[in-house]
Parts: sequence; C-alpha cells; structure tokens
Amino acid sequence: MAPKTKVIAFDIYGTVLCTDDPENAMPPRTGFVEFILRVKSFGLKTISTSDADLTNLKLDLSATFRGRAPFGPEVFDDFYRLMMVPKDYADILADYHLNAEELLVIGNTFYKDLVGAPPFASRILVPSYGETPNNFDFSQIVIP
Repeated sequence: MAPKTKVIAFDIYGTVLCTDDPENAMPPRTGFVEFILRVKSFGLKTISTSDADLTNLKLDLSATFRGRAPFGPEVFDDFYRLMMVPKDYADILADYHLNAEELLVIGNTFYKDLVGAPPFASRILVPSYGETPNNFDFSQIVIP
C-alpha cells in the first residue's frame, strides 16, 4: 500500500548530517541512504528545510555523500531555508499543493523543527546526530 505522505521535509544538521563535523568526516546518519532509496521507490518528494546557508549546506551534503551514497544533494527535490523559529511549512504546502497529512517533517529539535508543522502533518523527532551516542536508524522509519 502506498503511503499517504507525498513530501518529506528534512532538517539537515543534527538530523541527517553530524552537527559538528567541519571536515565532513562523519557519514550520513545510519540508514539514511536506505531510507532515501525506499522513499524514492515510492515516488515521494524529499526537501531540505534547514535554517543554514543553502550554498554551504549543499557543499556539506556533497562532501558527506561522496563515496558513501549513490546520490548527491540532487536527491533533494528542493531546498528551503526556514530561518523562523519554529519553522513555518506553509510555503511547502502551497508549493507542492499538499494537504497537511501529506507532509512528513523529520527533525532533531522539537520546538524548532516540529512545532511549526501544520496540524495533521506527520512528525518524527530524531536524536541529534553526533551529539550523543544513540541507536537511531533511518531505515527503521515507517512512512505514514
């Protein structure tokens, strides 16, 4: 059965990439590559919703994915810079013509990343990558 989700919005730093990794030595988060390949097999859109400078973000994604993933930053269908706190996902709903329940928001900070998600959107809070040891694995996420 196909998921109701049509777009997945990812915070990047602390969620997909290690928060403090200026040399891009750490790989993408455990299971992220497998998760993305599964998401794309369903035909879902993936977007970045970071508050970081997008040029630097794309450079970090390129460096981190290089040799570790069968894709680069182009795996994201779009890049949004959401600097407000909490993040406001209204433009994404409008740009992709989504109902709230068709959006899945994944982030590592409850207030900053998830609180601003529209009512009825799915939300997944992950532990911050690189800040504390954890057993989180993206490949275990069930897509609603």
